[in-house]
Amino acid sequence: FTVTPLTLNTTEGGANRTFTVRLNTQPTSNVTINISSNNTDEGTISPASLTFTDANWDTEQTVTVTPVRDWIVDGPKTYTIELAAATSDDIYYQGIDPEDVTVTNTDIDVAGVTVSKTTLTTTEVGGSDSFTLVLTSIPQSDVTITFSGVVASEGEITIPDPPTIIFNSTNWDSPQTVTITGVDEQIDDGDFTYTVNMSASSGDGIYDGISISSVSVTNQDNDAAGITFSPTSITTYEAGGSTQFTVKLNSQPTTPVTIEVVSSNTLEGTVTPGSLTFNSSDWNTGKNVTVYGANDFVVDGNQSYQINLTVTGGGSN
Repeated sequence: FTVTPLTLNTTEGGANRTFTVRLNTQPTSNVTINISSNNTDEGTISPASLTFTDANWDTEQTVTVTPVRDWIVDGPKTYTIELAAATSDDIYYQGIDPEDVTVTNTDIDVAGVTVSKTTLTTTEVGGSDSFTLVLTSIPQSDVTITFSGVVASEGEITIPDPPTIIFNSTNWDSPQTVTITGVDEQIDDGDFTYTVNMSASSGDGIYDGISISSVSVTNQDNDAAGITFSPTSITTYEAGGSTQFTVKLNSQPTTPVTIEVVSSNTLEGTVTPGSLTFNSSDWNTGKNVTVYGANDFVVDGNQSYQINLTVTGGGSN
């Protein structure tokens, strides 16, 4: 037999390569050789057998080698295309073993973790956003991905629960979803941006500690500093008695808030208490202010006046 060439180079997912086989002499009977790859994870062949006759013995027959991508980071792999011993009723060809062909298949696989989105937006009213993770090659051991950097007062990982993702040799190419939901911390702090980091651990040394892109999350604020008091209009009487209104804050302060309460006309009405203090635990609990009508002993008709509220503290907002 003449086998040409005896060595081939292929690339995973790349072009096919071929070699040819022919007999050196005319047989007296058909000659058949079976052909196989000893590593079908790296390359396959076609056809699986060749038959030569006394008519075509000196015509080269072509064998096609198709490289296979195994999705494993394993470097270049060398394997053999085995040409089995011939079977024939020609006693001179029966059992003759042609030379095998050596093939080197170049690896194109790279270990990595693909992050579908690196910028997310959530909202304090419960709005969420998601990204997916998927491996770029088959791991040789489970790959566990954990998360850090999520600011608990601004967001939480709601999918998966618990917040850990495990890839293996079966699901490595199935994207896994990570969903982050915004949290309302009730502080007027504007839109808040934080970074979610991911780390991988694995018995596969290539994936253990592999770099993964971080994800930036912006949680849109829905809080606004302010004061609510109710009702906004009351009536007192010079004959005595009192009326109340209630005061509370609209968002949680970062430091205590003091509100001075002063009547603009103490001849018509006075207030108690003269000040209110709110902190981070009671900011949204209404506190009462009592207004007492005063008798000025002057026939002056109904008089309008204001209760003035002056705020100090509570941070810059």
